Amino acid sequence: MLEVAKNFKEPFTYDEQDPYFKIDLMEEDGSNGIPNNDDWANVRRMVTLLQQFYELTLRVSESAFSTRGRVLDSFKSSLSPKIAEALICSQDWLRVASKPINIEEELEKLEKLDIALSNVVLDSTMGN
Repeated sequence: MLEVAKNFKEPFTYDEQDPYFKIDLMEEDGSNGIPNNDDWANVRRMVTLLQQFYELTLRVSESAFSTRGRVLDSFKSSLSPKIAEALICSQDWLRVASKPINIEEELEKLEKLDIALSNVVLDSTMGN
C-alpha cells in the first residue's frame, strides 16, 4: 500500500502543461506546493523504511504471542479472547520443562501451610 505514494509522481509533473496547476498547489507562504525530485527521493526512502518497520513489527508480534501448533476448536473459539489467551498462556506454563522436586522442601512448605490454615480456622471459630 505504501508503494502507491510513488505512483503520484507523474501527475505532479502536469505543471509543465498547465501553469495554473502550480498556483492551485502553492502554499500560503508563497512557496511552491509541488513536490520536487528531492521530495520524491524522500518518499522512496520513507516507503522503504516503513516497509522494513512493518515487516519487523510483524515478526516481533508473531514471536511475542505465538499460537503455532495450537488449534482452537469451535468450543474454545466461543470463549472470550481473554479466556482463550489465559488458556494458551497456562498451556505454556504447564509445558515448561519440569524441574526436579525436592520432596523434603515441599513437605516442609505443606506443614507450614497446614499450621497456618489451622490457625486461621481456630481464629475464625474462636471469634464466633
